[in-house]
Amino acid sequence: AAAAAAATPGGPVHRMHRPSPADFRLGPAAARQPAVLTGLDLGPAPWLWSPAHLAAMPAVAAADVSVHVSDTPHLDFVRKNFTFTNVPFGDLLGALAAEGENGGSGGGGGVGQKGSGDCEKENTAEKVTKKKWYYLRSIGRNPRKEPAHALEQFPDLARELKLPSDVLWGGTVGPSAVFSF
Repeated sequence: AAAAAAATPGGPVHRMHRPSPADFRLGPAAARQPAVLTGLDLGPAPWLWSPAHLAAMPAVAAADVSVHVSDTPHLDFVRKNFTFTNVPFGDLLGALAAEGENGGSGGGGGVGQKGSGDCEKENTAEKVTKKKWYYLRSIGRNPRKEPAHALEQFPDLARELKLPSDVLWGGTVGPSAVFSF
């Protein structure tokens, strides 16, 4: 299970299909480089996790997340072409679902911005909703002081996701040695 491409800064990312623990540990983990791992058993999560499924979990839907909302896919931190808001994750999922249902034409003004996406056409009262771009900024309870850890914040999700610990950290080294928590 060798890497399909050697990762270099700014270069291609490793792709590894069902890597052995040794291949992963000696490859991207040792180099502290990103990798795409395929063919691993992640449990039922890949088949269950839809916006509707996640929003139906009360603890998940109610959890606050930090989001940047913009009219453009390119955030500009100098010109601040976005707004920042904290919203329940369920509201973010609802806004994303509305974007998809409307073919990307907007979903009623966006998350935490009631009506801010509405603009009037010339000489008509018809409303057109502009497309919004949502960037999940943080899921941590205290994003400025604590690193995000999705499975701690959303324990309901942890029950549906199986992390391949034998591959990722050999079963003896914890996830904090591999992931940035």
